[in-house]
Amino acid sequence: MNASNIKRLAFLLSFLLLVPAAFAASNSPPAITVSTSLSADTVSLSGNIYATAVNATGAAASMNLQDTTISWGDPNNVTVTTLEQCEAYCGHTYPQPGNYTIFIDAVDSLGNINHEYINISILSQNTSSGSSTPPAIQVSTNVSGTFVSIDGNIFARSIGPNGVPATMNAKASHISWGDQSNSTNTTLSQCYSYCAHVYSQAGNYQIEIFAIDSLNYSSAKSLHVLVSNFSSSSAPPTIHLSYQVAANLVALNGSIYASAVNSQGVKATMNNQATTISWGDPQNSTDSTLAQCDSYCSHSYAQTGNYTITISALDSFGDSSLKQIQVTVGSNSVLSQNGAKPSIDVNASVSGDTVSINGNIWANAVDSSGALASIDTQQTTIYWGDPNNLTNSTMAQCETQCSHAYSKAGTYTITVHAVDSFGNTNQQSLYPTTLVNGSSSTSNLTGYFAKPSIAVTASMSNSTVSLSGNIWANAVNTFGQKAQINAQQTTIAWGDPNAPTTSNLQQCELSCTHAYSQPGNYTISIDAVDGFGNSAVDYVHVSVS
Repeated sequence: MNASNIKRLAFLLSFLLLVPAAFAASNSPPAITVSTSLSADTVSLSGNIYATAVNATGAAASMNLQDTTISWGDPNNVTVTTLEQCEAYCGHTYPQPGNYTIFIDAVDSLGNINHEYINISILSQNTSSGSSTPPAIQVSTNVSGTFVSIDGNIFARSIGPNGVPATMNAKASHISWGDQSNSTNTTLSQCYSYCAHVYSQAGNYQIEIFAIDSLNYSSAKSLHVLVSNFSSSSAPPTIHLSYQVAANLVALNGSIYASAVNSQGVKATMNNQATTISWGDPQNSTDSTLAQCDSYCSHSYAQTGNYTITISALDSFGDSSLKQIQVTVGSNSVLSQNGAKPSIDVNASVSGDTVSINGNIWANAVDSSGALASIDTQQTTIYWGDPNNLTNSTMAQCETQCSHAYSKAGTYTITVHAVDSFGNTNQQSLYPTTLVNGSSSTSNLTGYFAKPSIAVTASMSNSTVSLSGNIWANAVNTFGQKAQINAQQTTIAWGDPNAPTTSNLQQCELSCTHAYSQPGNYTISIDAVDGFGNSAVDYVHVSVS
């Protein structure tokens, strides 16, 4: 996000910065679109695993067929199948009924990695009856005035005697809104695109959800909601701005967004033409509108001195807010490029087993020429802290929505690491994030299925880089023994062609630093290995000036 971008209504980490194409796809992980089909005790995989990355020269990656593996999660047969072996047929027969987790590790020719897992239930051919597991109802409510919507999932879990999983009976499953003024029920089939209801009166309501699958197993859940009438005047726009000064240049960054919701549940939007920034400059009385500030909002003053900037915000319902900012402009008010870290103002919201990140990340640094830094969207990373799915998200990938689905209920720590175009960094941790709902797997992890986690950041002092953070093992074998990190084999390659030194984790226990002899951009590679032989790799990018 550009440092001065103040037009942000949804705050779903949508970013205006365009990253040069030569660098945008070089770290794009392979795509895994795979589904399973069951026949008694045999599972078959179908679908596609394909490379999406493009290197700096524009050459597209291909899949590494030998390193892309399918681990069937069968403790009685720990055979791993490569993608090359799967070209003719990809399947596995389990000797015993039970719940299993299939792990897919995809690696392309550029070394980019992706992970996927699939939970399955196997019944033996001699099973006389299927499992009578009722449907799962994992939903939550969102309330805006008298407008209530339901988010989440309702899915079948039972399996018939022939091993065929049940599906949801969408027409028989329904939501009763508990509204005496409007007793209409909504079926699950009507809810496929959007499930919502507008209440005619404020009050407390009990929503009843009834779910039935194709094998006639059923579940029920009650949700309580409190709805109230909102008037458009009850919530004026929010003005959340800060500023930077470089010589005679003042730049604004942050957000102006509408907060009001009317009684029909319709949310206001900002009136971009009527929302104005008055710079308080008697030498140049030109105002800026929010529409003009879409990409960059700044003003150059002709003289040094103290000025008052006035922001008048107006939304589409006619609600308004006013904020004033006092600034001092002088020829010596220059920020150095290393003097201002990026700002991270984000939070996490939980719906079932899915966590979404909302908010803003913006650059604050200004160099001596008055040029503002921008956020490096490829290097700004969201670490989800999920040991069962080590995939992280970059800010570029989060352009429309940034979310992650966890496979198990629990408490996780999400870390946001921001890097600007000058190489300044900042970090924010969101913890604890408690998952109210989450599916759990009864499968035992073996040492082959869980790679180490790497959460390492770099800080610069002149030409010396220091690493900090954690590298930990996640694997547990069938006896419940947890892996340890192999400190001798876990290595840090500093990416310095003038001093190609490599440090191992044991050497780094006291201090993990490296001094570069020349300025430039460098990529540090961390290769982690645990006691079971599982490995993971991560990269940290640093800039030496």
